[in-house]
Amino acid sequence: MSLNLSYKEYLLTFKFDAKTSRGVLREKKIWLLFLRDSESPDVCGIGEVSPLVFLSDDDVDSYPSLFRSLAEKIQHISSFANSRDAFDWVKNNVHERFPAVKFGMEMAILDHIRGGKGILFSNLFSAGKESIPINGLVWMGDKDFMVAQIDSKLQENYSCIKLKIGALDFETECSLLHYIRNRYSSRSLTIRLDANGAFIPNEAIKKLDILSRYAIHSVEQPLGASLLEELRVLVSQSPIPIALDETLLKKHTFAAKEEVVSFVKPDYIVLKPTLLGGFSSCEEWIRIAEKYQRGWWVTSSLESNIGLNAIAQFVASYPIDKTQGLGTGQLFVNNFEAQLLVENGFIRKDFSKQWAGSSFC
Repeated sequence: MSLNLSYKEYLLTFKFDAKTSRGVLREKKIWLLFLRDSESPDVCGIGEVSPLVFLSDDDVDSYPSLFRSLAEKIQHISSFANSRDAFDWVKNNVHERFPAVKFGMEMAILDHIRGGKGILFSNLFSAGKESIPINGLVWMGDKDFMVAQIDSKLQENYSCIKLKIGALDFETECSLLHYIRNRYSSRSLTIRLDANGAFIPNEAIKKLDILSRYAIHSVEQPLGASLLEELRVLVSQSPIPIALDETLLKKHTFAAKEEVVSFVKPDYIVLKPTLLGGFSSCEEWIRIAEKYQRGWWVTSSLESNIGLNAIAQFVASYPIDKTQGLGTGQLFVNNFEAQLLVENGFIRKDFSKQWAGSSFC
């Protein structure tokens, strides 16, 4: 028996212009990997390679040659015994500068090991018996656009919303928070903010003091990713808990990851499997966070429902004690079906829906 790897490119279209601190996204290119074996070609493991423009470390132009190289290497493998074998193979065969490919290969192998049915991890969520609380994501834009999103999320019964800030002037953003808090107390609604490094170091603490009036749960990446000393000082002074996101990128070794957490001492770290190099890399971040008694949660990074399905199952392998950032599957007009249902601020498996893998493989 030998394993066969193939791939296909897809283009996902956003329902609206998704503004970020680094540009506007109207569509997103992804690649799906398909893993089969010679004896059971009907069993197909699917992995998603979904680099994020402006943030991903991946050299996308090298994908075709990389996929061909991986196909040649993996055909010499008869099978993988378990997830640890899969993670070790990916670590040894996919370079660190391709974190999205690492994630996609881990997905494809884990799916293949379990029969190609989109069940990568065995837990209550993947069995359809547990829901995961998720935040409602509010994208950057003008005030009316953001208010419309906020109203929509609140009507959908989210108990936690996450606002991207930094696109509007600070006073306007504070007026949005005032608008929310006039309607919902901190007991009924949690607010997370994501600054994407938009604050200037000598102004950051003043802004955080003002934001603290609105009972904010946390502010994600208030300063630039490389400003470790400034972040360390800000964490020690901030009236609002600080979470690190982009600062975690390109930390490939366990030692490098531990150095960041032990030095900056963030209140939380935000884990994105596509950007951090897959599940095995996130496992290391979680071990480090727990060692230093730091909090963490997992966030999708604009994957299709195929990738979102895998990330949600990974999250459910741990005790779910915090709201996760897994609501981005609703952003595309041409998404794949992946037996996921989002309602009332939760995501769960819905086996009444069709698994997309049956149409691909």
